Amino acid sequence: MLKKLYCLLFLLSNVTNAATHHHPPLEIGSEQNNQKWLNYTTNNFTEARLEGSIKRATDAGLKLHEWLVSLNARRRGNPLKLTNENTRLGFPLERPKTYSPKLIKERLEKLLLSFPENMKKIIFLGKQVTKTLPTGLTEKEFIDEAYKLDRIYQSAVRWQTVMLPYKRYYSSRLWQDVRGIYDLKKIDNLNEKLADFSNLDKSLQERINKDLVGLCLNNRKSQRYCEQIIASDTSRLKIYERFIARAERNWKSFFVLQNPRSDVVWDNENEMRVAVCLYWCWFIAIIDCISCCLVSAL
Repeated sequence: MLKKLYCLLFLLSNVTNAATHHHPPLEIGSEQNNQKWLNYTTNNFTEARLEGSIKRATDAGLKLHEWLVSLNARRRGNPLKLTNENTRLGFPLERPKTYSPKLIKERLEKLLLSFPENMKKIIFLGKQVTKTLPTGLTEKEFIDEAYKLDRIYQSAVRWQTVMLPYKRYYSSRLWQDVRGIYDLKKIDNLNEKLADFSNLDKSLQERINKDLVGLCLNNRKSQRYCEQIIASDTSRLKIYERFIARAERNWKSFFVLQNPRSDVVWDNENEMRVAVCLYWCWFIAIIDCISCCLVSAL
């Protein structure tokens, strides 16, 4: 009976972990993002749940995409698109993308300072969408301005549908943030600089302190505890030596392959070949062998 109870608890804990473990989707295209918002607003959605800046940004985004549909109805062979392989952005560790209603509000207000009046009237002031480009704007100018607005729209959708529902989960995963160790790896002669920390220039001291807080967090310490450690007179080299081992393990859990494929060959950092041919050749050889045996038997 006790064994059965243990198994049941084990299964339930795994189900719970699976349900709470959440990875945000990768950055998606403009049309996919718009469809995501349409799906979200049709499933148990009430506008009262939206903050003002999110509502304004998503209303503007919906109107923009409505306008694009109207424009593209006459451009079947050459539709206007806001994102493609050249406009999709990467977000390296040094420049992570940030989300919040406050930031979205600020970006929207900044955009509106220079947004074309003939686009503003349709997207923000309620005029009907047209079937032609606004007067006075070239196709490129229209796409450029629409793209800026669409980036804000995408951020608002991502905040409301992906970030906000899982804020507590993301906060609980702060200990896996790899930016501290990543940045420290880029500092030449790190140990010497840590040992001579008091003589470093202020900007480098602040950078190292921030990175060491990251290492401390990798050891599942609280933010307050880590900041107190940095605020103390403890040697920076000792802090580094104390926390680096678990920070390294965390780093490797993301970037070191535990069970690498044996059929993949990296020609350089941007090219990869999969050795499918080897297996295919073996398959063909086996088929030929079987065919020869059958012919001999006949």
